[in-house]
Amino acid sequence: MSTHEKAEYQILIDHASNYILDHATAAGIRLLPLQWDGGAPEMTTATHRVRIATRDAAEELRVPHEWLALHSAGHNRFRTEVEAMLARLRAGGRP
Repeated sequence: MSTHEKAEYQILIDHASNYILDHATAAGIRLLPLQWDGGAPEMTTATHRVRIATRDAAEELRVPHEWLALHSAGHNRFRTEVEAMLARLRAGGRP
């Protein structure tokens, strides 16, 4: 990967991470640090995996790379999947 490609990749991951964290915070969910692609430092696949976890529950979301771009057709699907996962984590974390 070129330096430019690495930067673009990191920007997409950062935007997606901020979306997840912002929505979790708004829903009152305290997340553990997100883990993208098992901690790999650069993109190695067309489908990413993000582990979203609380102290009590965890889920892994598979995200096609094209869903990450803010103006892509798949970005709404990404947002829908994140919101559904956060709802499951919130429900799973209740005693």
